[in-house]
Amino acid sequence: ANNASLAGSSGITAGVYCENKFGLKELNNYVFTGIFGINGNSGIGMIVSYGGSKEYNRSQFGLAYGGSLGRINIGVRFNYNMIRIAGFGSSGALTYELGSTWKITEKFFSGIQISNPQGGKFGKDGTEKLPSVYSIGAGYECSGQLLVTVSVIKEESKPVNVEAGLQY
Repeated sequence: ANNASLAGSSGITAGVYCENKFGLKELNNYVFTGIFGINGNSGIGMIVSYGGSKEYNRSQFGLAYGGSLGRINIGVRFNYNMIRIAGFGSSGALTYELGSTWKITEKFFSGIQISNPQGGKFGKDGTEKLPSVYSIGAGYECSGQLLVTVSVIKEESKPVNVEAGLQY
């Protein structure tokens, strides 16, 4: 999720994610990502996503870059977001994300991500906008097979959210 993580990529990697919440077509979500690593010190990534139905849908196309500065990685992503509502047309907005990760020790990592700090605005009058999102997190590799993570996420106009994870 943090674009700075592209700095550690090597080779070419791709992924596909499909979701159908509660079996409702209106809640469908499809995501394709691709990464091209450059010398293990930087990487270029892309994301294409689509969610919803023909009556209401949202899509996004993003291009990202992440590079290494030693124990600190930095990354940026530019997105084009589009919303389409049947009978009302469609509108697009440009947004960006900034991220950084830090290798504190060999097994302890931390990072920060800022998404849409200025909020991408839709429509001619700009009354609809994407929220700004700020997140900070940390992870500890207990072993080569076990990772423990925690993130604190603050989305504009919403309460703070804390997420914890265990990956085995």
